[in-house]
Formats: sequence, C-alpha cells, structure tokens
Amino acid sequence: MTTNRTDRTDHAVTLGGAAPAPGDHIGVFHRGRAERDRLLVPFLAEGPLGG
Repeated sequence: MTTNRTDRTDHAVTLGGAAPAPGDHIGVFHRGRAERDRLLVPFLAEGPLGG
C-alpha cells in the first residue's frame, strides 16, 4: 500500500541541537524520570512535526 502524504513538510528533528540522519540510533543517559523527560520529550514532540 502506498500513502501519498502531500501535507508533509520536511523538517530537521534535533536532539541537543544536533540533527541525526535517518537510520541513526540515539542513546541517552539520564538520572530519574524528570531528567529523562527533559531530554526526550522535546525530541519526541518534534517527530510528528517532521512527518
């Protein structure tokens, strides 16, 4: 099945100011849930914006 997404906008997703390339893996060290959320929530929130 092919999906035609004409509403998609190419957008660089960043993590700490760096834009990982498609296929890159990201590892994050954190202490506790609050630090995890501070690091990852902005990154995860950008995903839907990037399509």
